[in-house]
Amino acid sequence: MRPTAVEILEPQAGPTVSLAGNTYRTLLSGAQTGDAYAVIDMLVPPGGGPAPHAHAEVQENFFVIEGEVVVRSDTQTYTAGVGTFINIAKGGAVHNFKNESAAVAHLLCIVAPAGTEEMFAEAGQPVAPGTFLPPPRSNRPTLPACRTSPAATARRYLRPLTSTSPPGKPRRGGGGRPSDRHAERSEASRVRNAIIYYCTRDASLRSA
Repeated sequence: MRPTAVEILEPQAGPTVSLAGNTYRTLLSGAQTGDAYAVIDMLVPPGGGPAPHAHAEVQENFFVIEGEVVVRSDTQTYTAGVGTFINIAKGGAVHNFKNESAAVAHLLCIVAPAGTEEMFAEAGQPVAPGTFLPPPRSNRPTLPACRTSPAATARRYLRPLTSTSPPGKPRRGGGGRPSDRHAERSEASRVRNAIIYYCTRDASLRSA
């Protein structure tokens, strides 16, 4: 039957969590789209943003609404200002973004398929929209506000990195194809990496 109404989400409505000092509000979840995609509103304070990571099976798009973030990959460094659109295609490109300005950055994020919003909900701490919590500073991701994500969600979204070199800098050595090395990682390691990527800014913790 043809729908006769549209969905409307009022301003400030939608589940909101704080994760690694950033504030993420789910505007549209996989439960509403048959897991086809999810839409997330992101507020990134100065110094905020995730550590380098990759998700081979997820396409991720960002649109900068306010402020700016510095986007990095293995071969790029780009300051994305208002109106910039960033596409991270499926395949597993290592990337991250960071707010290196003095003002809060506001991003709209779309992920396909859905699942990222579920991991945020599991690992983050519920907050009121627009609320920022201090990011964890510990070298151990064992904080009350950073709960372990379900293995299935972490495995679906992230793959561990095998290099400690951040995006924008060349990696060293390492024999064998990355896909082979990633396949050898245990499920526990994958979950640990998922926690590290989104619950701490300490990039030295990326390799398990």
